Amino acid sequence: PNVTTVLIEDDKVINVSFSPPDYSVTEGENVSLIVVLDKVPAKPVTVTITTTDVSTNSDDYIPRTCTLTFLAGETENEDCIISARSDDVKELECGEDLRADLSIPKDQPDVMTEDPDMALVTIVDNYTDIAIDRDTATIIGDPLFEVPLPNPEDYEDDPVLRDASLCYEVHGASGQIFNLISDGCTSVNALYEQGVLPNATDLNFMTKIGIAADGVSGQCHNIEFDVDGCKALFDGSEVPLNGISSDGICVRRRGSDYTYIVSVPNCGTTRRLMMWLSCVNTTRLGKPRDDGLNFKVLYADGLRPTSHGLLGQFWNIPLNVTKYNGPFGDKPMSPYAYTVTITHPESNTTRSFVAHRGPRLWDFRRKPCLY
Repeated sequence: PNVTTVLIEDDKVINVSFSPPDYSVTEGENVSLIVVLDKVPAKPVTVTITTTDVSTNSDDYIPRTCTLTFLAGETENEDCIISARSDDVKELECGEDLRADLSIPKDQPDVMTEDPDMALVTIVDNYTDIAIDRDTATIIGDPLFEVPLPNPEDYEDDPVLRDASLCYEVHGASGQIFNLISDGCTSVNALYEQGVLPNATDLNFMTKIGIAADGVSGQCHNIEFDVDGCKALFDGSEVPLNGISSDGICVRRRGSDYTYIVSVPNCGTTRRLMMWLSCVNTTRLGKPRDDGLNFKVLYADGLRPTSHGLLGQFWNIPLNVTKYNGPFGDKPMSPYAYTVTITHPESNTTRSFVAHRGPRLWDFRRKPCLY
């Protein structure tokens, strides 16, 4: 005879799960984990939530064991609150995740956990205040470069050069790829492309940026940014909205705008190298130019003095600024002319430029810059 097996589910069993299973919480803030029942209980139901470290440690959050009680008629509970601690680390930290697991007391045989019975909580860095001007180099617009003087303590008593930066342009040609930073285990390259708006066809913008960086394992990872759709890829896969942390490398989207923050270990130097990339519609004097990528380096302490590239060449190296008293342009002398001398830390060779001190940066903020 034919035999048929029929599985009869006990409709009296109440299943417990997280909804949703993934959460994020900013440092210094709280998040409530939501637990739901699939049936309305006729009597109180008790469940337990226990937190466990995943890729973070208990210094980053307050460990919890929550006992939740659903009263008769209740199907949702948000009483388990996870608190993330604040820290003074003003850089993007990687892999701050913890998990929370559901369990049921043994005296409730008619209550069971079901998937998802584990929740993942990602601690998001409170990094909105880390863009300090002194530690920030930028490339904006078509492209315009700005780098702070690498040894600002030499000019603290100089009202003319205090807080000054270097400002320069690298025109290039459409279709060319330029190296922005090369150092140890990190390389950053940008593609120039011609503007398409009528008033921008004589300009070039950075439309793609690629970052090659070694993780803590020594494996090289590729991070790509494209102004088309403002997409970011990590090793060929699109970076999700909540970012990605892998092998000591982090890529996070900053809030709801089109800015990404990238943090790489750069061969385990004392401080991580942090970069911002943002998709913008560039403007100048109120006139729209074209879509392009802006690039910033926050905290470049991790760059070696031997780093090079259009941006990296000016970081952490001996640089001296003195008054220039020779002819400048069509004038025999200019009160705003200075000599910038750079000494290579290995070969001890020097390069010198004559620069004109202007009162504003490329973005028109009032701050001295040597052009």
